[in-house]
Order: sequence, then structure tokens, then C-alpha cells
Amino acid sequence: MSGVQTKLTVFLINLDRSVDRLRLMQDGLAGAKLPFERVPGIPGTALPPWLRPYFYDCEGFLRSPLAPGEIGCHAAHMCVYQRVAAWAGDGPRVALVLEDDLILPDNLRETLSAILDAGPVNWDIVRLSSIPKRAYVPIADLNGGARLVRYSKIPNYAGAYLITAAGARKLMRAGLRTLPIDEYLRRPWLNGLETYGVVPPPVTQKSFKSNIDEFGDRSLKPRSGLIRKNLEKADFKHIFKRVGGYVGALGLKRWIGCVLINVADKPAKRLFGRTLIHRCAPLLKRPIGGSGARSDS
Repeated sequence: MSGVQTKLTVFLINLDRSVDRLRLMQDGLAGAKLPFERVPGIPGTALPPWLRPYFYDCEGFLRSPLAPGEIGCHAAHMCVYQRVAAWAGDGPRVALVLEDDLILPDNLRETLSAILDAGPVNWDIVRLSSIPKRAYVPIADLNGGARLVRYSKIPNYAGAYLITAAGARKLMRAGLRTLPIDEYLRRPWLNGLETYGVVPPPVTQKSFKSNIDEFGDRSLKPRSGLIRKNLEKADFKHIFKRVGGYVGALGLKRWIGCVLINVADKPAKRLFGRTLIHRCAPLLKRPIGGSGARSDS
């Protein structure tokens, strides 16, 4: 997709009462010269009927282990996916999804254009606010020293990302949602998402008190619920899909290289006070392939 030919629509997720956050984002988006559409956040479990099957059973009982605020946050992102998934016959289109606690650079528009110009075909998501803690493979240089990358472990935080209609349709699949939206997006093997990122991320998070905990403190869950949630996060039942997904995305040789870097990174930080993942990234660089998901020869 070309940044010149692709139509970009910006969606900002914002709770009605979070007026201060809205002002922050209005100023940031104005500085970046990006018009936007506001998507009202969903307070807790006050879900519209079409979203309830993702969290409740057919008799109306809550089946998801998520806290109310986590359900509302996940559901708000799905409201965006519903709109994006419906795009058809209007030329190439991409959505920029933003939460309302971000600091946006004034050159964000130019960065997005560079990403779309450099991106491979058939990508689904490009993460813009996630700082990697594991090795990554650079596949294209962007403006200002940034790189378009593939991750060896997708980092947390879903504050800002680009998504295609195809990616939104994958995320709309039926099924119970048991993970917060940031954890769900970290598992591309669940939906076959072709996931990329930008390093360093152009968007940063501003320090606000979390809206999620206002609808129920996650730390007050029963211990059994926390254990179950952590086991679900570990996702042992999908370990082969997870490894296969990363090998397919990176190529076997580069995946092995990432594993070695990740193993050596903690001792390097303890001994030398420096991380290896950024220093070793140039050694792993790979040009963009056609689908973005292929193995090395």
C-alpha cells in the first residue's frame, strides 16, 4: 500500500467523562494535522447487544474472566473493528486506532505515510506505541532513524496502531474474549494477524490514572481468578502455533538469532548495563518479502 494512495481514517477511543484526555488528544492531533473521529469508550460491562456474545453466554451470564474495565476497553476497540471491517469497494483504506492517553509527535502524519510506503502487502497491524523488550528484525528504514520491524515477542500496550480492514475482520471472529485487548493483540497466532511495529515507537504514553481500574480494581480479584488469568496469558496450549508463527514471520535463521540474543540480553544488562536487542538488530535486518511472512532459505 502506498501512503499517497491509501486513505487514512483516525479513530480516537475516549470515555464521555474523560474531557481532559480528549483535550490532550485534540491538541496532539491538531499539531499532527490529523482529523479524527471520536469513538465513545464503553463504561465497564455496559455493552451493546451485538458485543455481549463475546463476553456473556446465551443466558446472559458473564463468562469472561476480565474485570469490568478490561471488558469495556476490549469492547471499545471492537467497536472500531466493526466499522473498519465493513469497508469495501472504496480503494485502499487504513485505520489509525488511538487511545486517549498519548503524546503524539507533530511529524506523525509523515511517519504514517513512510510506513504505508514501506509496508509489505497483506499486513494487518503496525504497532506504533509499543517498546520492544525482546529482539526484533528490521525490514525497512523509515524517516528519522526509525525502522519497520518484525518482533520475536510482540510487546505490550495497544495505545496506538494501524489496522487494515482484513485485520479488523480477523479480530471480529466469534468466540469468548478472555484477555485484555493489549494481551489479545500480542497473540497473532490466535487470528493469523500479520503484525509489524516501529522502533523506536513514534507515539508515547502520557501518565494518567488508568480508566480501567475505575470500574473494578484488577488487583482485588480472587486469587484463583488471577491464577487462571496468568495461565491464560501464558497460553501453553498454543505454544506450537506461537513458535510456528514467529518462525514464519521472521524466518528460521533470524528466529534462532533472536532467541540467542534474548537469552544473552539479561546477563549483558547485569554485567555491562546495556541491552543487546538494539545493538544486534542490524545483524538481523531482512528486506521486505512479498507477504511479510516467509522462511529464510
